Amino acid sequence: MPVPDAIIASNRNKVVAIIQGMLDGSVRVVDGALALDSLRHEVGLDPLDSDFLPFLNFADEVDQFPVGAERQYWAPDVLPRKEAELEQREAAFREKALQTCRRLLARFASGMSFSNASNESTPTSNQKMELIASGRYILLSGGLDLYSVAMVSLARGSSSYSR
Repeated sequence: MPVPDAIIASNRNKVVAIIQGMLDGSVRVVDGALALDSLRHEVGLDPLDSDFLPFLNFADEVDQFPVGAERQYWAPDVLPRKEAELEQREAAFREKALQTCRRLLARFASGMSFSNASNESTPTSNQKMELIASGRYILLSGGLDLYSVAMVSLARGSSSYSR
């Protein structure tokens, strides 16, 4: 069943907000990457869109690490070691993630097709895309999940992790 246009638009707004947070440092790269990976099926694109693949690959690479709310269930003596390993992987991925974020943001801002291989659902107006890209048109909806947490963190102006 296709995703309704209103949900696609809302999720694209979330993608832009997450990307902006990753670029300005208010969203940790690992949190943003996991959030973007979780949204890739819901933005009207091929889920294997080349600009979302790095986030899919990174999510697969770090799925055994304690991230977000699940950290509370991990043994305290294991967390420092796992966090150090996660930080190494995050540092290795950071530049590729930020380059990909810039490409995605340019696609959103320029009104280019969101699809690589087809003319799937695209925004209805360049004006709306300019508002989305500028961060003035962001819908903060959805349940308590990873991208909602990222949105709350962005609204507060801080990362979901304290450093």
